[in-house]
Formats: sequence, C-alpha cells, structure tokens
Amino acid sequence: MIAIIDTKNVVIIGDLFNSSRFCDYLRAHLVEYELHNIWQNIKIRPQDNDIIAPIALGINKFIIENYNSK
Repeated sequence: MIAIIDTKNVVIIGDLFNSSRFCDYLRAHLVEYELHNIWQNIKIRPQDNDIIAPIALGINKFIIENYNSK
C-alpha cells in the first residue's frame, strides 16, 4: 500500500484501497470536511498494474520495516 502525492493528484496504490467500502468511507470523510473537490484528483490503482518509481518502493520498504512490526 502506497500513497503518492503530487501537486495535482493523489495516487493510492494497493488492493486494499480498491474496495468499494474504502472508496465510500474516503468520499464520506472528504464531504464531511468539505474537501469533496479533492475526490476527482484521487487515483486508486492496484499495485500489480503499476510500475512504481524506485523512491516509492523505498518508502514502502521503510514503512513496512518500521511500522508493520509494532
């Protein structure tokens, strides 16, 4: 699971985020905080269909090693 943010889009990569339950939950919270315009800039993609930049792989490895074991 990876989230990559640039100035125009938020790309969320991972099978967990591809579920309708997650999308509904995220959309509801964006509306609650009056950030519904951001929804059109969020791209959700399964990890196996993307070629990930080396920095994203490094960030993912760091997160898994440091936060997954706790």
